[in-house]
Amino acid sequence: MARLTGLDPLGELDWSVLDHPITLDVSDPLLDATDGLLRVTEDGLERTTAGTIDAETDIGTLTQLYLGRFDPSTAEHLDGLDIEDNSVRDALATVFPERPICLREFF
Repeated sequence: MARLTGLDPLGELDWSVLDHPITLDVSDPLLDATDGLLRVTEDGLERTTAGTIDAETDIGTLTQLYLGRFDPSTAEHLDGLDIEDNSVRDALATVFPERPICLREFF
């Protein structure tokens, strides 16, 4: 099992594919550190309290995306990711590609 307990690892991803900032709404009922709105730019991410939400996800799905368990398209199909603004779809697919890993569960 795996679970992000902080957002620093997301800042290390290559967000240079973004042509405009996006706002992610991450829900985590257990940790305030990983719950709330994130503004993501090509330079990284920061917490924010306002903004038009481009995509919504829960921390379990975000962990799976980060690890490469599945890509955003699969996450949407499994109802763990809701992309509100289609203009961010390709960028998210580039940042979160599916990779071969051996992880079958999350919490």
